[in-house]
Amino acid sequence: MADNYLEKKMEQHKARAAVSGASKKISLSSLLEHSVARGAFDGYAVRQDQLMRIVGAAVRVSPTMPFRFKFVTGDEAARLRSCHEGIIKATAYILVLPSADVEPSPFLLGRVAQSMLLQAAVMGLCGAFVPHDIYSAVSDMFVLPLQPLMLLAFGRSAEPSLSFDAMSCDVQADSFIIE
Repeated sequence: MADNYLEKKMEQHKARAAVSGASKKISLSSLLEHSVARGAFDGYAVRQDQLMRIVGAAVRVSPTMPFRFKFVTGDEAARLRSCHEGIIKATAYILVLPSADVEPSPFLLGRVAQSMLLQAAVMGLCGAFVPHDIYSAVSDMFVLPLQPLMLLAFGRSAEPSLSFDAMSCDVQADSFIIE
């Protein structure tokens, strides 16, 4: 009865370790599903190191980054939330500012935003764009020399699980090909 007990227990342990150690496959659709907050965040306080990782993903997009980033957390985030009634209520924001010496490309700005939002999704966070009409108030509040190009809010979604309905595609891709 006890002759194979330890051997069986060791096999069970190895099987559990193999299952828990298997990495989850991350697909683009799952990242996109979990990156959208729809403007509703819970009270999770995004940490400084998480914001650094998000900006780190953006910096990898271009070796000569024509943008500067400002983290807005804590008391500054509370001030920002109260400055305008239409602002998304999050615990952390990242301001993307133009560098004084280089003219930023809108294409590069879009790639930076995409990289930051996808990195946040990989980390289990959500992001949202703050409407553009708030930027002048933000610039005045933080006494910025230039108006921000973009303001992103980060946090965890207040909605427990986000899901999108699959889009039906009746159009053939070859109808968009120019020959």
